[in-house]
Amino acid sequence: MVKENRWLFVLAFWGYTMGILIYMAFSYQSTKESILGGIDRNLHTAASAIPKILAEDFHDRAYGAGSISAEEDERNIVRLTQYARTNGLHFLYTVIKGGEDYYLTTSSRSQEEERLGNYVQYFELYNDASPKLKAALENRERGVDEYEDRWGSFRTIFIPQVSPGGRVYLACAEVDVAYVKKALSHQLYRVFGEGGFLILIALWVFRIFHGESDRQNKIIKNLIDTTDDLIFYKGVDGRYLGANKAFCDFFGKESMEGLSDADILDAEQLRLAQKSDEEVVRFRKNIRLEYGGEHPLGGRFFFSITKSPILLRGKVVGILGIARDFTREKLLEENRLELNRHLESRVQEEIRKNLENEQMLIQQSKMAAMGEMVGNIAHQWRQPLNVLGMILYQLKEESNEGRLTQDAVEEAYQESQRIIQLMSKTIDDFRDFFRPQRQQKRRSIKEMVDSTIRILDASLAYHGIECKVEIPPHLEISCVEGDFTQVILNLIGNARDAIQSNRPPQKIIHIQGYESEGVICLEVSDSGGGIPLEVAKRVFEPYFTTKKEGTGVGLYMSQVILKKHLQGEIELVDPECAKFRLKFFPSKEA
Repeated sequence: MVKENRWLFVLAFWGYTMGILIYMAFSYQSTKESILGGIDRNLHTAASAIPKILAEDFHDRAYGAGSISAEEDERNIVRLTQYARTNGLHFLYTVIKGGEDYYLTTSSRSQEEERLGNYVQYFELYNDASPKLKAALENRERGVDEYEDRWGSFRTIFIPQVSPGGRVYLACAEVDVAYVKKALSHQLYRVFGEGGFLILIALWVFRIFHGESDRQNKIIKNLIDTTDDLIFYKGVDGRYLGANKAFCDFFGKESMEGLSDADILDAEQLRLAQKSDEEVVRFRKNIRLEYGGEHPLGGRFFFSITKSPILLRGKVVGILGIARDFTREKLLEENRLELNRHLESRVQEEIRKNLENEQMLIQQSKMAAMGEMVGNIAHQWRQPLNVLGMILYQLKEESNEGRLTQDAVEEAYQESQRIIQLMSKTIDDFRDFFRPQRQQKRRSIKEMVDSTIRILDASLAYHGIECKVEIPPHLEISCVEGDFTQVILNLIGNARDAIQSNRPPQKIIHIQGYESEGVICLEVSDSGGGIPLEVAKRVFEPYFTTKKEGTGVGLYMSQVILKKHLQGEIELVDPECAKFRLKFFPSKEA
């Protein structure tokens, strides 16, 4: 009989062991898919958040290395880096295509890059772009890839995005492949460890149920007590027959023998525990579940539990369980999600503040321009008003002396009308600047520059400044004329002020236009003595000025207008002669 019992024990043990091994394989595969799914969901969420972190029209303005200011680029990098580190990611970045090449338009920084000072540069050529990345951008389809480039090996998600101006770009989020492998390896070790413990516990429990408690059982029991996992076994009636030290300590019990789940769990937890026990007994299979709630000793807890039937001679005589406490991981995940929500709120608030600041700068720029225009109107009207005054004085004198004739009155009338029409034309020029139509049209650059110079003509003549214009008449761009005029007014006004301040022998402002590789360029320079190098680095910063009564918004707003409304960019190409180059890129319609 003893021999028969031993054979039944061996068969039951090996049957149980095979079940555990099958369960281990299934558990690893399902958890692997869950881990990769969780990583990919995190990547997808992060990549989808990138358009909210960057300015809405950022990629509409990304047309070259100088098309985004260093300040905006640094601001983008800081935000992306903060978001990436909050979410445990390696990189967040965006990619666009220009011709046959691919460019990184912005990217977060890794801690290694910060340590070495080796950062991704704005509009850096991305020669290592993977085939799947290129395909995702070409086909405008979401892609997932694992690849290696000069920054390391990564698992990446690419999500195509379209900017308000119709520019297609990729929002990308990635984690280090080593992190993925580590997570999977940890899971593999966990499954083998869990399976080994289950087999070890099974051996111990089977021996106890067979009444073979001896020194070997004590050794096994001591081994089980050393693990951090919570291990228990109970009868089919739901009462605990035993549990390891970690389980007892967790629930604050000296021993679990004779207790039931009602002694340690709340109502909802008890319902789930009893339901899972019934499934184990009824279907004779291993099950896995997660549940948590309020800890009886205070705080919250979350468990991942595997329950297995204990079989004796084909009959379920008990339930064996191993529970893993993942409270810390769960709370960290909740904190991460909460941080994400707060971060998104902060990003939206930052965007709102940026828009408010930009609107304020635009208003300041308009007010500064209005003051400039009032001064220019004064210059334009001073001479004709003097002439009108002389005509009236002459009429008065001739009348007093009795020499006033009808012909003299008619001549004075005709001359006065001519002067009044000239002054009215001046008003029309200024009105077109202050009340521009927002409809974009194809316009001649030369005609717009000549019209702008007419506004400043009297002011330039008063200071003895010659304005040389060399622009081919065929050069045209699609724009709102008032926007273009405001930019040219800023540049010519700055040149005039520099010449007036430094009083050079030759007082010349030179404006030259040309076309290069499909890009229309306009260069404005002057003989006013140039711009010091320390100043040249900051000329596009808002509120930076070297003038006593300057606002510091002129060049900054010129840069904003070019990027947002004229599909162009501005750069200081030669500080010695204060040469600024405006570039107007081919329109999307063309």
